[in-house]
Amino acid sequence: MITLQKYTKTDTDPTQSINPADFCVNSWCFDTDNQGKYLVKWDEDTESFEFLNFDKTLLWELNAPICEAKFDPKNQLVWLVQRDNDEQVTIFVYDYKGNQKASLMMEDEFYQSGFIITPLPQPMSIALDFAAGQDGSQAYFLQFSDTKIQVIKKLEENLGFLFTFDNDQKAILLNYYENTIFEVSYPDLEPLRQFEFPDDMSYGNLSKITDDIWLFSENNHFRHYLFDNRKMQIIDEIVVSGYEPMPNTDGEFDSHISHMEYIGDKIIFTHYEFVNTPEKNWWGIAEFDIKNVKTLI
Repeated sequence: MITLQKYTKTDTDPTQSINPADFCVNSWCFDTDNQGKYLVKWDEDTESFEFLNFDKTLLWELNAPICEAKFDPKNQLVWLVQRDNDEQVTIFVYDYKGNQKASLMMEDEFYQSGFIITPLPQPMSIALDFAAGQDGSQAYFLQFSDTKIQVIKKLEENLGFLFTFDNDQKAILLNYYENTIFEVSYPDLEPLRQFEFPDDMSYGNLSKITDDIWLFSENNHFRHYLFDNRKMQIIDEIVVSGYEPMPNTDGEFDSHISHMEYIGDKIIFTHYEFVNTPEKNWWGIAEFDIKNVKTLI
């Protein structure tokens, strides 16, 4: 077991260089370009979308039912998903000045889906996941080029894209409904290996520490583990000092560290309890020496 002994508490999300609450945004309906110091927020119900800088200056806006958005800071673009009706959406690409660069209508096969946008290694490309809860999901790879958005790949149903590794030669796909990850070649997505998480571990998050070692968080009991990709197995648990998992009324061990991921050279985690107060709900930042991982493999 690896115990995070030293960490810093904060009442704002350390992955954001601003506090989105200062912009009065829904906790799910915003994205930031921390380098360019821009923020977008949207509200599908009120059909409002705003592009602001970190000084809270409104630079441009749309009166449209936007249901998801994602910055592409490298190319100074923003991807938008507009819900046209329950069975159709339109994907837009806008530049930072508010100019529409391209659009693409797509069928929503699942009816009123939610959406996940994940950047891809290729320039101006994303994975777009139509997520419909228990009804399943469908992901596509989209690319913007020459004033057009093109679908460059349709994934098998219920497979979502997580990340690439080995110099973008391999990728990890997730089937959330089968609690299984798949290692595939990239970009052709030929199957290589797969791993099904144990029944008592529900997939929560997977983040890359190195090409071989990843950080896996599970949602059943909010516990967090190192995963050895070479051996395709869980190798150790990570806990936070003072907040180790404790037995519940059923004798199973739960923790209040509801989320954990590796970013840069740090582990970012969230302490959550149902009482919504800063004393109960906060973020933690812990330095994580990569040497701690190398001794395990």
